[in-house]
Amino acid sequence: MHASESNPRTRSTGQFRLDGASAEPPATGSVTGNPLALDNVAYLHDGTLEGLFSAVFEAYVRHEQPTDIAPERRFRPRLGQSELRIATNTDHAKRVRRGIIAKGGNATFRAVVRAAVSDDPSCGIVVFRFIRQLMSPSVTKRDAARLRSRLADPIVADLHRLEHLTLSEEENMRQFVRFVHWDNGIWFARCNPAQSVVPLVMGYFVDRFNDQPFIIYDENHRLAGVWDTTRTRFVRDVDVVEQDAAPDDALYQEAWKRFYDATSIDARYHPELRDHFIPVRLWRNLTEFKPRRTEFDYDGALHRASDGLPQSDRGKSADAALHDSENRPDLRYSEKRAYDALCSAEDRTDDALRYSEKRADDARLYSECSTPVPSHTGMKLSSAAGPSCQK
Repeated sequence: MHASESNPRTRSTGQFRLDGASAEPPATGSVTGNPLALDNVAYLHDGTLEGLFSAVFEAYVRHEQPTDIAPERRFRPRLGQSELRIATNTDHAKRVRRGIIAKGGNATFRAVVRAAVSDDPSCGIVVFRFIRQLMSPSVTKRDAARLRSRLADPIVADLHRLEHLTLSEEENMRQFVRFVHWDNGIWFARCNPAQSVVPLVMGYFVDRFNDQPFIIYDENHRLAGVWDTTRTRFVRDVDVVEQDAAPDDALYQEAWKRFYDATSIDARYHPELRDHFIPVRLWRNLTEFKPRRTEFDYDGALHRASDGLPQSDRGKSADAALHDSENRPDLRYSEKRAYDALCSAEDRTDDALRYSEKRADDARLYSECSTPVPSHTGMKLSSAAGPSCQK
């Protein structure tokens, strides 16, 4: 028996099927095939991708064209608009997913997912209209693969706009997520993305930290992505209580701040460009922008990081510990990384100081060789260097 015949609810869809062989849905506001269909109705779901796809499936089942599809917690009804709460059905969501992939391919499905996780209030109805157009019998399977390139179509343009916003936020999260090492061995990162992109970037971090448990917590959407070295889980509507930091975490953070300072060129200081590449809204969770201590205790940090070393090694100075670390096979991996990070930060700081001094000497030499001359506007200009400076 065909799947559509085994389920009376599915059988009521008639010609509206999400399997790539669907007929043209009715025009907006039409109630053809269902006398109980509503004209001005908003579908409300639980805010998940499965909930949105369940709402799309329900629109085909009920032969309705909803004017809004939105998460229930963020929805504000319009004047005279009725509401219909859609329960999340995993089977229905999977059918929608299979239909999108069968007709438009994996790239189209990824574009729909990125648009669906956007915080734009219209993302639900934008996704529904795009799926309806994709499933139209007037769009062949060959044309469906190129449908996203038709940016002159307002339905496609709306989806492309939301996809672009999500892609930009994904890149921000890949670049500007900073982890803290907790005392219990877990690495924790707090972030505040403008779109709910944590589920989209978890795979990126799992590929790089697959042997280390970590948590990425989105404080804007109260969503935590958890990797326990075996599988990924997502926990919604949760508040995270941060644990005590590991003894070596302060050393890591200070080394990163010194590296950030060492790579900066004072002569090319451009705060507007920095604000463009690093959005200001992300600064509160970035290690390099957090206030630093007046004077960092390197010796104390190294002693805390080497807590597992023999007692005879704990009283050594920072320089001695750094020198001996190269020939100590018994050092733990985290301690060796802390030593290496500190050495690298100190080397780069010395190079930056030498570079700044050289630039200062060049600027002083240029100022001595230039002669101020008056201009017609009263401003002082610098003339060309004299013969004595051209040697």
